[in-house]
Amino acid sequence: MARRADSELTSYALAREGMVNDLVDAGALRTPAVEAAFRSVPREAFVPPGSPAEVYVDSVIPVSDSRGRWLTTSSQPTMMAIMLEQLDVRPGQAILEIGAGTGYNAALLARLTGPRGRVHSVEYEPEAARRAAETLARVDSPALAHPGDGADGWPPGAPYDRIISSVAVWDIPDAWSAQAAANARLVAPFTLLGSDYSIALDRESDSWRGRAPEACSFVRFKGRMAHPEQRMHFDGENAPSLTVTSESGELPSAPDLDRWLAAGRGEPVEGFDARGAWEGFLLWLLMSSGPERLIRLTSGSRAIGWQGIAVGIWDEGGFAAVTAAGRLIRYGQGDTPSAVRSHLNAWRAAGRPSAEAYRLSLVPGREPPGPARLPRFTHTWQIEV
Repeated sequence: MARRADSELTSYALAREGMVNDLVDAGALRTPAVEAAFRSVPREAFVPPGSPAEVYVDSVIPVSDSRGRWLTTSSQPTMMAIMLEQLDVRPGQAILEIGAGTGYNAALLARLTGPRGRVHSVEYEPEAARRAAETLARVDSPALAHPGDGADGWPPGAPYDRIISSVAVWDIPDAWSAQAAANARLVAPFTLLGSDYSIALDRESDSWRGRAPEACSFVRFKGRMAHPEQRMHFDGENAPSLTVTSESGELPSAPDLDRWLAAGRGEPVEGFDARGAWEGFLLWLLMSSGPERLIRLTSGSRAIGWQGIAVGIWDEGGFAAVTAAGRLIRYGQGDTPSAVRSHLNAWRAAGRPSAEAYRLSLVPGREPPGPARLPRFTHTWQIEV
């Protein structure tokens, strides 16, 4: 990296202080240790060259490979701060990170665990792993970045007191459990019905008991443990740019969907003005209905009367869903509107729990899908509120 003038270094330092102050004011940074880590690690060393304002922006920064193609990202600082607070790193701990990316988060982890700790970060993309390792060495960070499939973890550094994933996962690979210490904590963005939730899980024997989830959005896990999310992108006459995602693998056919979308209508829904309400209703559907016939929709056009994301139920006659903007949309002639209304009424009667009110745990074994049970590769999610 070319040496910068002292005035430029001062500008980056000032921008860093401003970003950290904003994270503190927003409540993303809550503990002195995580705040100090963010104040001490230079993000400009890990991301493409840019002005101080461009480097210390609270957003994802994409990184290209040597041919100019997308390679990896530096995650949004707010989400990094939230996940590091969830992780609760202590000095001297051994840490496994999945998804090194640029290496910035690994450097933060090394600051948190201190000189007596160890940080091993695994990156699926070889060029990204090489760059991260070089940058970590250049800033004198003891964190180590390794190329490899994150599903394997990093056995030479085990056992780990903390495991964190910077990519969205569908299940915990068995290797992570095998390399976790008896009282380990794991934090990762988990994908549930097409949405990502950062969840802190504490190990209890063979199970992982969860804490409150935080809605987020992350790049999906790559490698042999990549989750088999079922989705259909629809560009029919009645719905340009509509993506439908299923948790169970069941999806309506494209001709049926096109026919249903030819006529539909929506109406306001009470109770969706609070932060996290839509995510709370999504989790309520998974808990009370089970994954079958649930769909998540993403509309890129107002041509069908709404735009954004929605979650709901479909049957042979049509579908009904609730948008993140707080509207109940109905298409086709099926019985789904009454089913969605019933779940809405139950959710309201329970106090309209937001996402943070739920507890999600992973237990070993693949139980049959059903209310509050979402089977994965080798585990099953259990949802409660």
